Amino acid sequence: TDSHFAIGDMRYHLECQSTPDGTILFRIFEYDAQMALQDCEWSEGELTVHFPNTALILLRHTKNTPNSMRMRIEVPNGSCYYDVPVLKVQNYSLEEIFEKRLYFLLPFHLFVYEHHFEEYDSDTDKLEELKAHYLELLERLDVCVHRQLLTAYEKRSIVSMMKKVLDYLTKKFSNVKEGLGEVM
Repeated sequence: TDSHFAIGDMRYHLECQSTPDGTILFRIFEYDAQMALQDCEWSEGELTVHFPNTALILLRHTKNTPNSMRMRIEVPNGSCYYDVPVLKVQNYSLEEIFEKRLYFLLPFHLFVYEHHFEEYDSDTDKLEELKAHYLELLERLDVCVHRQLLTAYEKRSIVSMMKKVLDYLTKKFSNVKEGLGEVM
C-alpha cells in the first residue's frame, strides 16, 4: 500500500513493500513526479515542481538491505540525486513503536516473528509466549486510547489491519492463526 499526505506545507509519500527489489524505485519516482506536478508553480517561464519527502517501508529485509536507496536524475545540464530512506519494520521493537508513537507499524509487527511460525505452530509453550506478547500489545493500545493518544476508531483500525496481516502470513500455520486470532 502507499500513502501520501501533507502536514502544513510539507508533503510526504510512503511506499510499503514486503520484499526489497529495485522495481519499487520506478514506482516511487513515478508517483512522486505525479504528486509534484499536482502542486507545481509556473512563473515567468519557469516551472517549479516540489517533490514530496519520500520513504520506503520494508516489511522484510536482509542484512544486505541498504538504509536508503538512491535515484540519479540526469538532465541535459547535469544531474541530481534523490535519496529515499528505508524503514525496516523488523528493526523496530514494540517498545520503540509505542515510545515513538509509530502506531502505523503495529499491523506489520508480526513480520518480526514470521521466521519462527513453524516452531510456534508445533510448540504450544512458544505459541503461548507469542500470544502473551500480542496480549500485551493490545493492552498497550487500550492504554493509548485511555490516554487519548489514539481514538477507539484508530485502535479498531489498527487491530483490523493486524488481523489481515495475520490471515495472510499464517495461511500454512493453523495453530498460530487460531491462537493469535483468539487474542485479537
